[in-house]
Amino acid sequence: MTATAKKKPLFRYTDGPLPNTLAMSYTLFGYVAGVALLFVANPWLNALGTLLLAHAMVIAAYLIHEFAHGTIFSVPKQNQWAGNVCSWMAGSCYAEFQDLRKKHMRHHVDRADVITFDSKAFLMARPVWVRKLVLALEWAYVPAVELIMHWYVVALPFVTGNEKHRARRGQVALIFVLRTALFAIVGLFSLKALAFYALAWMIMLTVLRFADATSTPTTPSPCSRKAACRTTSRATAPTSSRTPTATWSRCAGRRSTCCCSTSASTTPTTRNPWRPGTACRSCTRSCTAAPTTR
Repeated sequence: MTATAKKKPLFRYTDGPLPNTLAMSYTLFGYVAGVALLFVANPWLNALGTLLLAHAMVIAAYLIHEFAHGTIFSVPKQNQWAGNVCSWMAGSCYAEFQDLRKKHMRHHVDRADVITFDSKAFLMARPVWVRKLVLALEWAYVPAVELIMHWYVVALPFVTGNEKHRARRGQVALIFVLRTALFAIVGLFSLKALAFYALAWMIMLTVLRFADATSTPTTPSPCSRKAACRTTSRATAPTSSRTPTATWSRCAGRRSTCCCSTSASTTPTTRNPWRPGTACRSCTRSCTAAPTTR
């Protein structure tokens, strides 16, 4: 006699159905309604649609975070499917959802923001006029650095020697063709709607950057072997490959904290958040930085 397997509920937590359904419904409705309002003749409704669309994208981005943690649905495949849908709305669909999930888990486990593109080194290698242009765009709240990183993700399978990424060239190319075709159709009907859509997407990026930069950083335990130098800004996150015993003076980025790994009695040293160019106060121990290579 075999016991019948108990069917899992749709939502992971008993108090999750109502708030999660409302959040997902608002995201879908806000996205569709926002896009529709971009096509009307009334400029006030265009502005309303742009803000509604941007807000729906922001919520979609935060839902991706929850799907990555598996906190909404009880079945991982359902979280993955919903995460892919939200990724299409937020424009992050060029990266595989499972890759995003694994990197985010390392963000929590290793206390490190795992990325493969050093935007600072990339910009420093460009001509002066390019750096000044990026600074001017950032001053005007155009997320130029984020746009560079976005296109790096698109181009990565075609410029890397990593077989795992190269295997995704067909998928990324298909996504690029589909999204380009959809945006071309939007532009054929209304260039104004296309411009407002781009504005909404950049508003989403700016909101997320402010949220990241002002969130309270998680300070690693002073005696944790996996303590890492962590920044709250994506654009200034540690990106270079370091040895496991990188000293505090090498820890990059503003609003960073370092924990000495050998003694719980040692107080973590905090870098001056408003003077990125200043030298860090010396730490009596070495801080353990998790490798950031992919």
